Amino acid sequence: MSTFYEYLIEEFGYDEPILVQDVVMKTGDSQGTVRQRLRRLAQDDKLIRVQNGIYFIPSKKSKFGKPIIDPKKVLNKKYLYRANQVSGYQSGLNFGNRLGLTTQTASVQTIVTNEASRYQRIVQIYNNKIIIKKPRVAVTERNYKFLQVLDLLNDFDDYSEKTLQSSKDTIASYLKDIDLTTEERKEIITYYPMKTQIRAYEVGVTQSEVTQ
Repeated sequence: MSTFYEYLIEEFGYDEPILVQDVVMKTGDSQGTVRQRLRRLAQDDKLIRVQNGIYFIPSKKSKFGKPIIDPKKVLNKKYLYRANQVSGYQSGLNFGNRLGLTTQTASVQTIVTNEASRYQRIVQIYNNKIIIKKPRVAVTERNYKFLQVLDLLNDFDDYSEKTLQSSKDTIASYLKDIDLTTEERKEIITYYPMKTQIRAYEVGVTQSEVTQ
């Protein structure tokens, strides 16, 4: 067991999320074996269990109960980046706020991710609740910004305090560095409702060079 523990330290480090599925992939061991080993280390207080299937190795002991890990690290590792590839993105009201289209923020953030097994569910990391949604199109490094904008356009009246036309330059600026052809954009848009498709054409995001 100590050898496995040392392997985890070397492979994942301290205060970083350790996902069962990642250990399975790296070691080639069965999921049952990995879960059992991690569970034993947690029972020996060498690992801390965050939630089902997620652990971390604390760098130091806490005087005020069990150590905790930064929830953002767990969110990034499990839902936003898998194998160092973009697998999810922020959506909803907080994304609209990030673009400056609204002054409002949501206490429960929305994440769209390839890791979602169904359309929508709520997960909790410590006291942080997060809405996890399945994407209409598989998320990649190349398309995630475009999908963010389409999600925004889909619920534009709920997420923006500005008109669609007055938001056009902001949206164009956000998409200026994406590498999607006009054909790829038009294909992705077909997975969205007609109202979203119409809005996408109105703000010009269907073209590989967004109309300013």
